[in-house]
Amino acid sequence: MSTITKLSNGKYRVQVYDQFGKRHRQTFVKKFEADAYLRKIESEKNDDRLVKVNLIKARVTFETALADFWSGKLNIAPRTVQKYKSELEQINNFRISQGLEYIDDFTRKHSDLFKSMLINSRASPKTINSYLMRLKSLFKEQINRDNLFRDPTSHIISVPRSRKTMLQREEEYFTSDEVKSFFSQRIDEVYRAALVGLYLTGMRFEELANLTWQGVDLKSRMIKIRSTGNFTTKTPTSERDIPISDLLYLILEGSDRTGNTGYVFRSKLGNKLSERTLLAVCKRTAKGAGIMKIATLHKFRHTFTSLLSQLGVAYEVREYLLGHKPTGSLTGHYTKLNPKMYHSVVGLLDKFLEGSDDNKGT
Repeated sequence: MSTITKLSNGKYRVQVYDQFGKRHRQTFVKKFEADAYLRKIESEKNDDRLVKVNLIKARVTFETALADFWSGKLNIAPRTVQKYKSELEQINNFRISQGLEYIDDFTRKHSDLFKSMLINSRASPKTINSYLMRLKSLFKEQINRDNLFRDPTSHIISVPRSRKTMLQREEEYFTSDEVKSFFSQRIDEVYRAALVGLYLTGMRFEELANLTWQGVDLKSRMIKIRSTGNFTTKTPTSERDIPISDLLYLILEGSDRTGNTGYVFRSKLGNKLSERTLLAVCKRTAKGAGIMKIATLHKFRHTFTSLLSQLGVAYEVREYLLGHKPTGSLTGHYTKLNPKMYHSVVGLLDKFLEGSDDNKGT
């Protein structure tokens, strides 16, 4: 039985049993506060009865929604895992600061406030949009699970990114002349093969370092990027087949396959390739070539797609070769792409390395 009793000191005591049979006793200064508390408990009891007879669905807590969302992201790359964790932690901290217990407590006003908070933090547009995308994905999943009727983030749009100048865009990749100059330097043959591999495939370093001979089909001239027991691609759509150009074919065909590691691109000792070691070689080589840009291994991935773009290769082909997730109308294009047709496409990049074999190694 639920009661509100006025005490001798003028305060109001509420005694009520919740849906689990637990007794609650709370004292309030104002009568309307006591009434509100009692209505809240009674409403929860009523909802519980309706849930039990399948007339309504149980409300989902924020903690449950975040856990469910995270459970679907367990097969992503380690670096992406850390990024997701950081973003979900920020979302959780925000909802705690707003006193939100259930996912349906989150309103459009909360979405606006979260976006404003990110903007006021002076984070880059790229970072802000990543957090907003994670928030929208969280609520989209709840909509798909039929836990929400309306999406409180549907009106949120991305923060515009400032357009980069031509010089700024060129900083993100090596030009064809810089590629020629880079590979004209004397580079240890083992590391040269890895750097050429990055340039001629657009692979991420993790993909290149974890590539084994099982993922190389010299007969059909294909590199198959797949998640394996010891390696997980950045996203499921990162799994793809990359055509092997003539120059890369010669490098792979002449590779030493002795040893039991099975890796295609290895260290000088035949072990798994170290990112730090290869990056040091990359920076040293770029300096020797007189390249003033900051040299990174990932810049070869940007170089791969930028030079192919300049050579007239279609956007959807480049996106597929990079393993980027298709969006919108690109999905239809992706289903029609046959990587075996694009040997000549990646082969266009070979010409920028012509003559560089004269300084092949030390």
